[in-house]
Amino acid sequence: MQHGYKSLLSKEEQRGLLGELLFLKKRLVGHPEKKYEQICGWYGPDCEHQDFMYADTWYEIKTVMESAKTITISSFEQLSPRGVGKLIIN
Repeated sequence: MQHGYKSLLSKEEQRGLLGELLFLKKRLVGHPEKKYEQICGWYGPDCEHQDFMYADTWYEIKTVMESAKTITISSFEQLSPRGVGKLIIN
């Protein structure tokens, strides 16, 4: 988030941010003793690769409208193998 955005987020960016925050909320509820680790694992728009990266796994979060039939992957690196990871579709 250090990019210094000068405009509001687009609808797609808002949807993506909300999806990432909801995923983070689930992680915090599931592992309250690891709050700091869970939050520090979130890279969001600052990372060209996965949205969440932890020592043992990674997560790429895609948030789509209910009627969507496809999702968009911005780059191959988002799904490239860096150990065990998951694509989460909300």
